[in-house]
Amino acid sequence: MSLFWSARGGNDAVVYQLNREGERIQAYNVPLDGSLNVATRRSDRGQLDFLLVVTRGEFMVDQRLSIPLACPIPWFFMPGPVECPDADAVPSLVIEQSFERGRMIYLGSTDRVYALFNDAESPGWIDFPNLYDPAIHPESEESFPGLQPIARLGFVWRGNDTARRRLGSPIAPEVSFDGLVQTAQGNIYISSVGGTVVQLLPGGADWALIMLAAP
Repeated sequence: MSLFWSARGGNDAVVYQLNREGERIQAYNVPLDGSLNVATRRSDRGQLDFLLVVTRGEFMVDQRLSIPLACPIPWFFMPGPVECPDADAVPSLVIEQSFERGRMIYLGSTDRVYALFNDAESPGWIDFPNLYDPAIHPESEESFPGLQPIARLGFVWRGNDTARRRLGSPIAPEVSFDGLVQTAQGNIYISSVGGTVVQLLPGGADWALIMLAAP
């Protein structure tokens, strides 16, 4: 990143780099007219803020400059959120199943099962560690009539009264596929079926379905 400036009537000039709180964290003694190359980091987000201070004796003037940063990390889907991703997308096994009042998702990358509700209750989603062991746990149980989730999803659904009550019964068999997962500011974005992406809002507050742009 290159900064350029020009000042008249002063004796000394300093360029300060500021943090998000507006505090000066680095100083560069510079001429009244010139340029300065400032290295950016891959972890920098949003914008970088600078302050040019020109003095002459006891007199001082300053000028603040905010430079927006282009995101160095692409989203795995388009259109992506305004926020920059925390990191590159992570490949993951995704197992997804639709229910009367929501859906369940298993993520291999986190080895967790997510229950997403559309019943207007709170929280909007909850997650569970995957404790299913095919060596000791049955894939399904005859005591639950009709279509029921199996294996990882079924173990959570049968074992958690809240998840089972809020989700209701499955309306289709589970679907398994290789997907991608990416995060930003506490949000989790997961590849979903039908050319969509599931967004899990922070803290289980809610979830949303993002439609992808046509290729």
